Amino acid sequence: MPVQDPLEQEKEKLQKIIAEVKEGVIIVDPEQKITLMNKSAEEITGHGLVEALGKPIWHVLTLLYNEKEVKPDTYCPVSSIKLEGIVYEKDNLTLVDKKEEIKVVNLKVQKMKDGMEMGVGCILTIEDTFAQSELERMKLDFVAMSVHVLRTPLSILKGYLSYLTKKETLQKLNETEADYLKNSVVSTDELVYLVDNLLDLTELQASGFRISPIPLDLDKAVQSVVYEFKPFADAKMLEIIYAPSLSELPLVYADATRLKIVLRNLIGNAIKFTNEGSVEIIVAQESSDFLKVTVKDTGRGIPEKNLPHLFKKFYRVKEALEMETGRGLGLYVSKEIVGSHGGKIGVESKEGVGSTFWFTIPVYKERK
Repeated sequence: MPVQDPLEQEKEKLQKIIAEVKEGVIIVDPEQKITLMNKSAEEITGHGLVEALGKPIWHVLTLLYNEKEVKPDTYCPVSSIKLEGIVYEKDNLTLVDKKEEIKVVNLKVQKMKDGMEMGVGCILTIEDTFAQSELERMKLDFVAMSVHVLRTPLSILKGYLSYLTKKETLQKLNETEADYLKNSVVSTDELVYLVDNLLDLTELQASGFRISPIPLDLDKAVQSVVYEFKPFADAKMLEIIYAPSLSELPLVYADATRLKIVLRNLIGNAIKFTNEGSVEIIVAQESSDFLKVTVKDTGRGIPEKNLPHLFKKFYRVKEALEMETGRGLGLYVSKEIVGSHGGKIGVESKEGVGSTFWFTIPVYKERK
């Protein structure tokens, strides 16, 4: 049985590896000639492996950036020095494929340790941004459709449960039955809250987190959200405090719908995680360019180690998971909305004392 050339063995291994990669992968030798391509690279460039094999990389890749050609020596440098790691990385390059169709791609080029000995000059990874954005759009569409389908039966269920929890109905139940019913209401409210946040997130992502700001009275926006949450605070015997600023505040420049999402998330969380005491909302002038909204509670507080992660997508504190549904998507959505306005969001908290969440929103300035 003939012994296979070690280089051929390595080549076969590489071929199997890159075949499983979803991005386009092209491997060239130290002289920039193509030795391997996967199926994705064939689809992106329009060139098949058989015709491209042994050809210079420029035969397959025509790349432009700001309408200027990107030469192979730029992204795949030929050097006697043993380079290793990423040697070139650029997003939003223009690629002209075999049919002379234009595509926008992200390109990353790496050199392997001991690649020269294996006959490997560069490994090029090409991502078709349109294909990737289409996949993301399909995911968003699926999530949005699923969430909309869930919203209607949940709203109906919430309506039925609200009817059943009326005082005259609860009086007919024993203590265990009443507790079961109350827990069902809480769980349904949590599901509705999660579904609403998923809807907010899918709408934001679908729009590219674009906003439609208008001159807005922040005081009125806060008052309307406080009014919405007063029954929830009353049910927990919490004091909800909002005293408008004594000095006249300027209008803010904000998307009214998105701003209320942030206010609902912060005020709703404060009430949810506070069992006694109060929730206080303060609006003040942060600077000549920004107003600051602060939501302060006397709740259980958040461990210091968790604070840096609170605004990450799907992050929830371990203690919240153990006791009740956590903040979930709400804070992530809030961070994205505030950021899209050019503002900042933050938190200070101490376990057993309470939490203070705040965000800034830009002041409206008339164009002269």
